[in-house]
Amino acid sequence: MRPMHQRLKHFSQPASFFVGAVIALVFSYNATAAEIYKTVDEHGNVTFSDVAPGKEAKPVTLSQENRFANDLPQAETAEEYSQYNPESEPPASYTSLTFTFPTQDQTVRENSGNVTFQLQMDPALQPDHQVQLLLNGQPRGTFNGASHTLMHMDRGTHTVSARIIAGNGKVLVTSDTITFHLQRYSSRF
Repeated sequence: MRPMHQRLKHFSQPASFFVGAVIALVFSYNATAAEIYKTVDEHGNVTFSDVAPGKEAKPVTLSQENRFANDLPQAETAEEYSQYNPESEPPASYTSLTFTFPTQDQTVRENSGNVTFQLQMDPALQPDHQVQLLLNGQPRGTFNGASHTLMHMDRGTHTVSARIIAGNGKVLVTSDTITFHLQRYSSRF
């Protein structure tokens, strides 16, 4: 049998390169799997490092990484999304949101100051959507349905509008702003 150095002469350059690459890969893997050390100084500050700074450094054992591979294709349109999620429906697209009471420039006579606002919307309000009233430009609560009562309103002229808000806070549709007049009896007489 020939000595080893004579047998190695027959290795081609590509084979030598492959062997070298494998050795480099093994060494680089070991470098990434280095120890991590934890130290706590006299002030209670915790430091983590890959170099042990002294005798008080303690090695830290890390748990295995959490990994998630998403193999699902990404949907580009609502129709594609519903293919992957058959139970879900595309978000509702509201075509109208209008007040049926009070109407534009209507006078409301209500001595208690309680006004029930009634809305008509198309399509009907979706389960994860809410209606928000804006009285004189200021939000006055949200509700689920087509009517809502505001209590103890001051007499005078007011503006009101409504908007439908999705579960993520996005405004989907806004009504026109209407003006109405609330009349209450005065307690001064």
